[in-house]
Amino acid sequence: MDKTYFYNRWEEAIKPFAQDSHNGETVFNEIILAYSEPGRYFHNLDHIRFMLDLIEQYRPLLTQPIEIALATWYHDVIYDVSRSGDGA
Repeated sequence: MDKTYFYNRWEEAIKPFAQDSHNGETVFNEIILAYSEPGRYFHNLDHIRFMLDLIEQYRPLLTQPIEIALATWYHDVIYDVSRSGDGA
């Protein structure tokens, strides 16, 4: 995992809303842990990176890229890996 890549994308997404960088880093670490849980075969960090790369690719066409990035980060952060299907 390229933690620098993810952290830079995270900082870009929360910058307009963050008042305390420590809290932003805490939440970032929690999200990374969640998407790194064993048993995540689809909604994992590879999936998040793919989505974030798409946002960058299509940024000129997006009217709300920050909001889309935040939705990407949170869209399946809470997931029951014991449930079959992994949301795919």
